[in-house]
Amino acid sequence: MAPMLEKLKDHIEQQQFEDADQPQSKYGLNEIAAELDRAKQEDRMNKHMTWLKKVKAIPRPDCPKCGTKDQVVSIFYGLVRNPLPTYGLFVRGGCRVGLDSERWYCQRCQVRLPAGEVGR
Repeated sequence: MAPMLEKLKDHIEQQQFEDADQPQSKYGLNEIAAELDRAKQEDRMNKHMTWLKKVKAIPRPDCPKCGTKDQVVSIFYGLVRNPLPTYGLFVRGGCRVGLDSERWYCQRCQVRLPAGEVGR
């Protein structure tokens, strides 16, 4: 992110010159905007990867149907504006969540497990 800040600083300093004979900024606003977008995307992906590590650490119950634990993943609910990859660590449950919404999903059996049916 340092190159982006350097470009932004250089651009601001160059804008402060009132004399036309002064050197102009070598970075245009489009390049600065593109660099800011890249930095935002990188930051978003870093936050997503940190969150996925936390999701992976959630204790998983055994599936009551097939008995496996390694194929059981969390179900996350909520509106997804810009979906990021799930890496098989969770499934999306939709926008609405209720008190009786399923909490776990067995990828082997392809069945949603009610929250009250399995313990943590």
